[in-house]
Amino acid sequence: MTAASSAGDHAINSSVSLEINGPVNSRDGIVQDLDREYSLRNLLERLHDFPLQCIHDDVILATNMISVGVDIDRLGLMAVMGQPQSSSEYIQATSRVGRRYPGLVAVLFNAARSRDLSHYERFQAFHSALYREVNPSSVTPFSARARDKGLHAVFVALCRLKVPGLRRNNDATAVVNHVPAVQRIRDRIIERVASVAPAEVAETLVHLDQIIEDWKLRATNEPDLVYNNFSWGQDDSVPGLLVEAAEHDPEDGSFATLWSLRDVDTQSNLYALPGA
Repeated sequence: MTAASSAGDHAINSSVSLEINGPVNSRDGIVQDLDREYSLRNLLERLHDFPLQCIHDDVILATNMISVGVDIDRLGLMAVMGQPQSSSEYIQATSRVGRRYPGLVAVLFNAARSRDLSHYERFQAFHSALYREVNPSSVTPFSARARDKGLHAVFVALCRLKVPGLRRNNDATAVVNHVPAVQRIRDRIIERVASVAPAEVAETLVHLDQIIEDWKLRATNEPDLVYNNFSWGQDDSVPGLLVEAAEHDPEDGSFATLWSLRDVDTQSNLYALPGA
């Protein structure tokens, strides 16, 4: 359960009282419940339309459904009762406050729950890399489409990390001088494929060899090749080996690279033609 209050003129009014078996008394003496006669839409309109200088609701008591569709920008304080099951739900729910002004989220853990205790003990580490904990999309390991999306990026990243002569951004052309080292990294990836998806070994090996050959060809034909150039496409830019998928041109031989493997495809624009 979460409780959010409005920011601006106060945090939580002192006259608000909660009774387990009784009513909730707000300072205007009105209690709003979600029932058949008072819809969720009406409640959201009431919260959104009331100006700060008028009498308005002090506290909202809500379930995790507050994470969807509640865009009230004056909410500034939230208390979260227990750690939600998924990180994405936690991010969505806590982002309901602090939209207009800086907000504060207080998480109240239950020491009797192992999940809450774990998050309490690693609270700082968890929040310093919050989006890394978002539940990933499931894919078939090393399937053809998964390889198309990310294999080249993993391979190039490993080459830069493991081969000292390939680490700088402008060392992309030096791959022709480090072929044995690059092939050893290819073999390590194949070992991993054999352990998790043996049926994909042969095709993955062909794919990696093709990546190496394409990389060598570009390094030979374009001596100013770099790994990544954010100004690629401009007149004064140098060619990049890895290009953002949205800006990728299949004709230039670059590798279309995603920012996140949770992205499944590039976006398509739709245009309405007059008279069509």
